[in-house]
Amino acid sequence: MDVNLKLKEFNISVPWGHIAVKSWGNESHFPILAIHGIQDNAGSFDQLVSLLPQTYNYVCIDLPSHGRSSRFTEHIPIHLWNFVLALKFVTDHFNWDKFILMGHSLGAHIALQFAIVFPEKVEKLILLDIISLLAVEPDKFVSHLCDRYEKILEENRQISNKPVDTLDDALHELNKQRVLFPLKKKAAEMILPRSVVECPILILLSTENGWNWPKDILQAFQKQRNIKIQWLSGDHYFHIVGAKSIALVIGNYLGLSKSKI
Repeated sequence: MDVNLKLKEFNISVPWGHIAVKSWGNESHFPILAIHGIQDNAGSFDQLVSLLPQTYNYVCIDLPSHGRSSRFTEHIPIHLWNFVLALKFVTDHFNWDKFILMGHSLGAHIALQFAIVFPEKVEKLILLDIISLLAVEPDKFVSHLCDRYEKILEENRQISNKPVDTLDDALHELNKQRVLFPLKKKAAEMILPRSVVECPILILLSTENGWNWPKDILQAFQKQRNIKIQWLSGDHYFHIVGAKSIALVIGNYLGLSKSKI
């Protein structure tokens, strides 16, 4: 972490408890709000923020039920819009007129939906390894929903409360509960300690995430003048493992020729 970027950690009060915040830089600078992915936390942005230009105020949150933030009601499936509402509580707390949203995975979904509902607030979007929600065909929706509910019930039956002594043990337990993307050790070291839009959009996609994005969605996005899509080498956690290359692209997108690398 750059010594010139001052780190502050604090909580924002919300009706169900609090949202934990990590903030870097001068609070008078233009804000960039970073939103992590599912089962991650604000620590996933530590390395990336340390490489980005110091001319912004970076605010990273632990989503509800993640990291050091208060949990939503236990064992109840959480809808995407619950997180959008939580994000609105955060932005209202800071009373920002405009800001940039940067999200990874689920965080990118939340950022995109927030920008749809509150377009006047979002200056730019930076979406990491996500292009759209993964839609389900109408005739398959009921069976899909049943499968997801059964998966949730099974996951709750298998959750272990056994204490862990090492990072490797913690990584093993966490990966047993992850539905889509297993964590590599370097990404875990950052995360485990905290256990239609008109604005310009930068979408960075990893080359090794194992997902085949729908061609029609990609083509539609590529036709939009306000959207830039770029593929970068790495897996779903390329913003941690490959933070330098990500920081360079984001720094250029923010209008600055150099990032801190």
